[in-house]
Amino acid sequence: MTRGIRTSQLMPGILAGSAEGWALMSDGYLTSGRVVGPGAGRVFQTGAKPVCNGSAPQQNRLFLATQPAAGDWISIEGTDTVVVAYEFRPNTPPTGGTVGRIWIYDGGSAAAARVNLSDAIHGVVDTNRIAYGAVDMIAGFVARDAPAQTSLMIMEISGSETSRNVTENLTAPLDVWDQATTDGGMLETRQYLVMQTLTVNANHIAAGNVIFSMGIQAKAAWIINHNRPQDEAWAIVAATNAVVLTCSGAGTPNNQIADVVTCIAVE
Repeated sequence: MTRGIRTSQLMPGILAGSAEGWALMSDGYLTSGRVVGPGAGRVFQTGAKPVCNGSAPQQNRLFLATQPAAGDWISIEGTDTVVVAYEFRPNTPPTGGTVGRIWIYDGGSAAAARVNLSDAIHGVVDTNRIAYGAVDMIAGFVARDAPAQTSLMIMEISGSETSRNVTENLTAPLDVWDQATTDGGMLETRQYLVMQTLTVNANHIAAGNVIFSMGIQAKAAWIINHNRPQDEAWAIVAATNAVVLTCSGAGTPNNQIADVVTCIAVE
């Protein structure tokens, strides 16, 4: 059974606990993140390297760049485990499809097919484009058309961590789901996340930089200036496990004396 961080060990102002055993990071840095495995029951800074998942919702992307052929179809498993199939039809109102599927007018183009599919997932009533028949709408999912990427994104909205199966039977060989399930390829990874906050002072400006000694070999880092939208560069220095932020002085948007700056680093 998965356990969350013990609330008695959470650090005020950084982590807070919920009744369900979730560790919530303040200020929106990481919402609904959970520590599991060997790191469970320990604070991040104790040397435990917890298994972390940012708890992004279950999701997937369907490429749909080509107008579907008559009879092409896709399916999504709802959060109630009922699999709902959507079949594209060339006529409006859509007719003549396979019984047990929701029939969708292809609209004469890939762009129109994506819009109609999205509306069907949302349960839109439009008999000229969508024929539900006796099939209930999908449980627990929303969809968003992404025209620039010629694709459709689906997202599970109930907060479930259970991945759902998706399939496609589309004529165009490149029109496929990213993954066979709604986890979209997400992984729980074992990693350190370290944060350090300090106040910029005159010595930093004189030296031309602020050095954050993170104690890990960061693979990525982010800088947040809590006083202004700063645009000065920073760099990861692997040899010293540090992140170096430029402080060249002058006026805003450069970092200024008395600015409070946070570095977030991930190994």
